[in-house]
Amino acid sequence: MTEAIHKKARRARPSLRSAWKAASVTERRRFIAELLVDLVPRTPAPATMTRSTPPGDPTVDEFFARCVVRSPGDRVQSSVLYERYQRVCALLDRGPISHKAFSLRVSSRGCVKLQSSVIWWVDIKLVEGAQC
Repeated sequence: MTEAIHKKARRARPSLRSAWKAASVTERRRFIAELLVDLVPRTPAPATMTRSTPPGDPTVDEFFARCVVRSPGDRVQSSVLYERYQRVCALLDRGPISHKAFSLRVSSRGCVKLQSSVIWWVDIKLVEGAQC
């Protein structure tokens, strides 16, 4: 145990359990870390953090160019927009990004999200066509 827990235990001669209860959260964390230091293998951190997709994902850009038009007053349900995006990715033979990442990309393009019982993207419309 850490020295602080031992000191508290020696002062009043309480049981180990009461010494544990008297220890601060920081002291408890140190004690657990000391116990686990040899049990948990440490993996070195990567030199640089890599992103799974670039900030301007080309599949999202192509999807918007092919299948989405600005249309004030219209709206598209978020799940429908993402399903259509996945279909375009399959046509382009590329892997789609996650729904959350896709939503962030759509927001960064200036689209507005409206949340009610479902999530809508407002003022856009899907284009019907063979490539969408």
